[in-house]
Amino acid sequence: MSRLDRRAPRASLALALGLLAVASTAVAAPTITPRVIATFPHDPAAFTQGLVLHDGVLFESTGLAGESSLRRVDRSTGEVLQSVALPAEHFGEGLALFNGRFVQLTWMHGIATLRDQTTFAELGTFTYDTEGWGLCHDGRRFVMTDGSDRLTFRDSTTFEVLGSVPVQEDGVAVPRLNELECVGGHVLANVWLTDTIVHIDPETGNVLTKIDAAGLLTPAEANGADVLNGIAFDAETGHYLLTGKLWPKLFEVELQLATGATANPDAGNEPTPPTPSPQEPIADTGAEPSAPSTPSAPVPSTPVADASLEPDGAPGPAPAAPVNGVTPAGDDSGCSMRAAPAGDAPSVLAWVSLAAGLLAVFVARRG
Repeated sequence: MSRLDRRAPRASLALALGLLAVASTAVAAPTITPRVIATFPHDPAAFTQGLVLHDGVLFESTGLAGESSLRRVDRSTGEVLQSVALPAEHFGEGLALFNGRFVQLTWMHGIATLRDQTTFAELGTFTYDTEGWGLCHDGRRFVMTDGSDRLTFRDSTTFEVLGSVPVQEDGVAVPRLNELECVGGHVLANVWLTDTIVHIDPETGNVLTKIDAAGLLTPAEANGADVLNGIAFDAETGHYLLTGKLWPKLFEVELQLATGATANPDAGNEPTPPTPSPQEPIADTGAEPSAPSTPSAPVPSTPVADASLEPDGAPGPAPAAPVNGVTPAGDDSGCSMRAAPAGDAPSVLAWVSLAAGLLAVFVARRG
């Protein structure tokens, strides 16, 4: 038997094992469904962009040009108890609460407004050079989305960029991250144009659990409603509040998240392109708001964080404009109303095995 004849079977076996390794290591994050505990009325005219539940009180950020607002809402009835309108040209977005001050994003204007938690009085502004989508505070820093697959971390005092991480499920990017909730050191994010919420480890960007929230609304209720958007954690019960843009209901649900996802009320909870546009109603065919010129960088009238309350034990630098360099939102022109979830990707070890098999075949043929 020739040397080639002896090596061929072993090379073929190595190649087969490599292919098998690639196929067998693609393990997706587990998918769960919410267990509905209770339902409440929700304003069907509210284009929900952010939810915050603090001490049992529900706050909501709404969008649409000329209709954007910050609201305090009666959770049980859906009645708006207090409201302040944003400037007509601003499109309200994500909302977070830290040290008694709300920070409310805008979509295309690059301006985040600081407001007093009780009176909603404006206290100052931050600026940023990406789109604004979702926002939460994890007890150390703000976590923000811009419609891409990245979580961006920002300083609690200056809103300066501290870093970012791409979000992926088994190596595959998860784009269109929208409204956020920080809970127990993890982040939950709505994925725009889907009924999916992803539960993320912000240190690695890995998706730990996928929540399939399809079917919360009946077909009749879903008629005229927009996409799922809005997550708030209830530290008293361990349950979550979920709703959507123009949804007639707010749902209290229980989520059995993956191991390590147990919500800890003392660890990071908050005291909280786009064709079609992610911020316009899906059925709206009107013109998108034009992108504004780059805004100036006004300084907050008071610091966002008190040094005595900063989790890291020290205040940030004096308020200043954030640094540049945040990755902007990617082009999602190919997305659909119900985009397929991110697929699986083989591990590095699997690819090494496959490469070894291919090399063995090459050596056998060369011999």
